[in-house]
Amino acid sequence: MFLRESINSVKQFINHIASRIKILFIIYSNDAKVISPKFLEFNNDAVRPAYSYPKVIWLYWHSIDEVPTIVNLCVERIRSYCPEFEVNFLNESTVKDFITVPDISEELPIAIKADYIRLKLLDTYGGIWMDSSILLNDNIEWIFERINNHDAFVFFSDECTEDINFPITENWFIVAPLGSLFIRAWLREFSLCIFSNSPTEFYNDIKYNKSFVQKLTRPDYLLCYISAIKVLRENYFKVLYASSSSVGHYFNYKYKFNGLYVATVLTKKNESDIPKLKLIKLTSQVRNVVENTLSSGKIKKGSYIYNVIKSNHSGTQ
Repeated sequence: MFLRESINSVKQFINHIASRIKILFIIYSNDAKVISPKFLEFNNDAVRPAYSYPKVIWLYWHSIDEVPTIVNLCVERIRSYCPEFEVNFLNESTVKDFITVPDISEELPIAIKADYIRLKLLDTYGGIWMDSSILLNDNIEWIFERINNHDAFVFFSDECTEDINFPITENWFIVAPLGSLFIRAWLREFSLCIFSNSPTEFYNDIKYNKSFVQKLTRPDYLLCYISAIKVLRENYFKVLYASSSSVGHYFNYKYKFNGLYVATVLTKKNESDIPKLKLIKLTSQVRNVVENTLSSGKIKKGSYIYNVIKSNHSGTQ
């Protein structure tokens, strides 16, 4: 017993030292470059009515009383970069002013409710859904320059996609025209799942089929992703994709979703030494580490987050 505990202690010490060395390397290395989005387009020959894309952005945070500082920074930055858009930052109370949200089983994670809300809002009003943990570094014209009457623009998961002919659709950023055929089918399919008698068993015939879900993990948490997989396989939708690894999840992929390392890039490293991305998607782990760093006041001057705060306060980008 003593020997095992000693070995474990040594391993923990070595891992701690390795982590500290990695952090120092992250802080002092120069990785400055511009990362351009990588696009994919599917079914461009699909005949569609002349879509319109409403200039409205939908954001959601469940509780208005518990909005983290970093989320407020994200929202302020979205408003600043998208002044021509109506930005609606909703919560569990104000969302009812726009849509009816049926009761969802309490056995399902709260993220499932947010998944329903995003699809319902886009089906009803069109526009853009952004997770409220997205930091914009540019306006979003780079997306609209590529949209050509598509049913939607979304990101795909490089990590989960094995067959590039069937990219795994993510839902943290969606551009949808009013009346999108894809969004309507996605909402209908997702609703069948989450309002069934057993939502987590609804896709049992699909979620274990690797030719469908490919490398998707946590299928019971990502039911909305499986709904997208199903309707995209069964229909001919005109969809514009961008690679997550070339935009929002660039740092998460680079550091293998290690929240501490990504947060170090954003809060401890000179912004001039980090890659330039169109936007950054904060995972919950990164968000929590950044939030703690903000609370402690240990944000490095000249770091990305320091400059985000500075630009938000000055009202300039």
